[in-house]
Amino acid sequence: INFLYDFAQKTIALKVVHHPRLSLISGPVDFSSFRNITSLELKRVPISLLHGLQRVRHNLQTLIISRSSFHLNELFESCGADSSQSHAWPNLKRLFLPFNGISSLDSSLRLLPVLEVMDLSHNALTELPDEFEASVSPTE
Repeated sequence: INFLYDFAQKTIALKVVHHPRLSLISGPVDFSSFRNITSLELKRVPISLLHGLQRVRHNLQTLIISRSSFHLNELFESCGADSSQSHAWPNLKRLFLPFNGISSLDSSLRLLPVLEVMDLSHNALTELPDEFEASVSPTE
């Protein structure tokens, strides 16, 4: 069991893909043991089942979530199922959120002070809020 604990502690990148046709996630997906993760990728994983994000958010530099359908504040303010208080994600520089049905940007993005790259392609956005237009330069 010490081997698994050491493995989790030393992991810096993790990818979790849920295949609903093969199996259903019936319980929480807990990241609290992966304290050194700097890159996390989730595909088809319900945000409401994520536990331990509040413990790893301070190390994350890259976050990729696709095909998970959620509101931004569920992720950045509540940290999924952690239902934590709002705290900054101090090292998150790259954020990729394609194919999530995101229809609006909310104030939870203020919790990403060092964000350099944000990919919101293939979502339901129709416009940027006024406060983003001065500070964001969209790229193709």
